[in-house]
Amino acid sequence: MNNNDIEYNAPTEVKYIDVVNAYDLEEEASKVVPHGGFNYMAGASGDEWTKRANDRAWKHKLLYPRLAQDVEAPDTSTEILGHKIKAPFIMAPIAAHGLAHATKEAGTARAVSEFGTIMSISAYSGATFEEISEGLNGGPRWFQIYMAKDDQQNRDILDEAKADGATAIILTADSTVSGNRDRDLKNKFVYPFGMPIVQRYLRGSAEGMSLNNIYGASKQKISPRDIEEIAAYSGLPVFVKGIQHPEDADMAIKAGASGIWVSNHGARQLYEAPGSFDTLPAIA
Repeated sequence: MNNNDIEYNAPTEVKYIDVVNAYDLEEEASKVVPHGGFNYMAGASGDEWTKRANDRAWKHKLLYPRLAQDVEAPDTSTEILGHKIKAPFIMAPIAAHGLAHATKEAGTARAVSEFGTIMSISAYSGATFEEISEGLNGGPRWFQIYMAKDDQQNRDILDEAKADGATAIILTADSTVSGNRDRDLKNKFVYPFGMPIVQRYLRGSAEGMSLNNIYGASKQKISPRDIEEIAAYSGLPVFVKGIQHPEDADMAIKAGASGIWVSNHGARQLYEAPGSFDTLPAIA
């Protein structure tokens, strides 16, 4: 989508599709998602070197099979923060699901709930807490915050997330400004709908805004004190997302984080950062 588009026609059909792997899924999505929205989701910073590094990182880590382990029916379920989940992965916080489908985050929430894991609700959601909660149908949810410059607005947002049932807070610390995403620049991409959770500090709904403007309205100067204050005010476990260096992991835990989220934001922020999986051993 660019500024000359009149409307954004996200897919509306709900059906099963036959895909073998995630690459097939991406190809199928490219056929039905509008060009600007698809490139926003699929793209990364610069010429996408770090995106390729993310993929390569998994190629040079070998999986050693173990034999005769007396196992017939493996159980992939596990527990995190008191939530029993079907497999050891959850729905990460991702902005603007309405770019992929008209049901927005509510549609994602239904799938997450049916699968049996945790939904991470992004502050940059295009749906309201109420709409997402209806899709979750009682399923567990965490809330990811992009901080406002105003502390009271942050407290208000945290209050709403807790009232909605969030059992943990995710502070994304690696995205205080927008990455240089070539695809978005070429497409002159702007958001085609609002962001109701953070519209109080965007001074508008976010509809028609670029990512640079949205990030510009958020807080850039994040410190360990912010981690401490979010944990103290919310009374909930806090994850710090975007960790790529052992010293930052140590800082986050010392500041009161209950966990860290090793991530380079899908290679969408700092160009030529290492692949996330490559940073994991040193951090661990």
